[in-house]
Amino acid sequence: MNLKEAKERYVLIGNQLEEMRRVVDAEQRNVTDGERESSVALMDEMVSLEKEIDKLEFEERVDATIQKSKENRQRIVKPSPLNIVDKKGFRNLGEFMQAVYVAGVSPRVDSRLQYQSFAWENVENRAASGLSQGIPADGGSA
Repeated sequence: MNLKEAKERYVLIGNQLEEMRRVVDAEQRNVTDGERESSVALMDEMVSLEKEIDKLEFEERVDATIQKSKENRQRIVKPSPLNIVDKKGFRNLGEFMQAVYVAGVSPRVDSRLQYQSFAWENVENRAASGLSQGIPADGGSA
């Protein structure tokens, strides 16, 4: 049973209960045992339909959210050649943040985010300067 059918059945049962109540009121009498049993069965069905309707509405909301998420991911993930100036860096912080987001939600990673090896032979080793304990001006306590 789909959501539309469940809602239509719920309204139909509600109308049947109202009609039974109108008949009893019009005849100015008490409800018979058969009518009471019939009413209880209809109300039980309404309770189960309410649960089914809630479940189907929830599933529809989940499906809609998933579909919207897929559309948004597809819109964000599609690379545009106009956004990439060169392979060395990002034009601005927004472009960098978008690349980080896309890398987090999809398997696609912008090559500009990947670690580049550093040429260690061009680095000089020097002695550390400052913060000497022997010199008070450097923050020492001697």
